[in-house]
Amino acid sequence: MTSIRQLVPFIGCISLVFLGCADGEMDPMDNAGGTGGQRTIGAGGGGGTGGSGNVGAGGQNMMATDCTNGLQCAAGFQCSQATRLCVPMGQGTGGNAGQAGSAGQAGPRCFNDAECGAGFICNENTGQCIEGQRPGGAGGSAGSAGTGGGSAVTNACTNAADNTQFNRANGCRAACADMHAQDQETCQRTPARLVDCLAEAAQELEMCESNCGDAGTAATGCMQTCGQQAPLADCVNNCMTQEMGLSADCASCFGELAVCNSTACGAGCVQAPNIQSCIGCRAQQCGVAFQACSGLNTTY
Repeated sequence: MTSIRQLVPFIGCISLVFLGCADGEMDPMDNAGGTGGQRTIGAGGGGGTGGSGNVGAGGQNMMATDCTNGLQCAAGFQCSQATRLCVPMGQGTGGNAGQAGSAGQAGPRCFNDAECGAGFICNENTGQCIEGQRPGGAGGSAGSAGTGGGSAVTNACTNAADNTQFNRANGCRAACADMHAQDQETCQRTPARLVDCLAEAAQELEMCESNCGDAGTAATGCMQTCGQQAPLADCVNNCMTQEMGLSADCASCFGELAVCNSTACGAGCVQAPNIQSCIGCRAQQCGVAFQACSGLNTTY
C-alpha cells in the first residue's frame, strides 16, 4: 500500500495525528532532524531526541548559531574564531598568520665617538652609533726636562784636580802680570819711544795670558765656538774639558752658564760673549746658579 510519504516526498513531514516522521528520519526541505519516535494515535507520548542535521559544505552545521566562545555551542561543537559560528569539532580552520614586525630603527649617524652618547661608540663601517667601548690608549711619553732650573751639582770645581787647573792658570796669569809690569818700567827709560813701547808690552801681556788657559777666556771662547751647535751645553762641556782639563762635573757648570747666556742675554751674547754688556748680563742673570754649581766666587 502506497503511503502518503511516498506520494509527497518533497513536502515534508505532514502534521497528522496519526502519522509522523520515522525515528531518525531527515526532513529533506530543511535538513532538520525529524521528531524522535512515532507517536501513538490519540496519545500524547513524549517526543524522542531529535537527530542532528546533515553537515553542510565546509564542515559547518546547517543549524549553526552565532557564538563568541565554545560554551555557547552544543556538545561535539566548537566556536570558530574565524566565522564566530558553532562548527563540529575538528572542522575549524587556523587563524591568519600574524603580521611581521617592522624593522628596528637604525642608530643615529656619526663620524666619531664624540657624537655618540655615553656607553656608545661610532662604527667606522656603518657610520652608526653602537653600544660598546674602545680599548684604552697607550700612556703618553714623559715630558722633557725644563730649562733654566738650578743644577743638582754643587761646588763641582773645588776638588783638588780642578783647583790645580785653576791655580795653574792663575799662577800663569800672575806671572804674565809681573812680566808686564817690568816691561812698563823699561818703557819709562826710553821716553822717545814710550808710546810704542807700551803698546808692545800690552800685546805681549795678551799673548802671555792666552797661553795660560784662563777659565774666563776659555769659557767665552767655548761659548762663541759652540754657539751654533746643539746641544749647546754638551758642546761647551767638551770644549772646557779640552781647553782647561776640567772634570766632567766642573765643565758641566760652564755648559749651563752658556745656556743661560743664550736664553737670558740673547743671540748677540752668543756671537760675542766677551763684550762688557754680555759679561754684565751673565753676572746678573746667571751668576748665582753658576757659583752654586762651581763653588767659585766669580762668573765668567
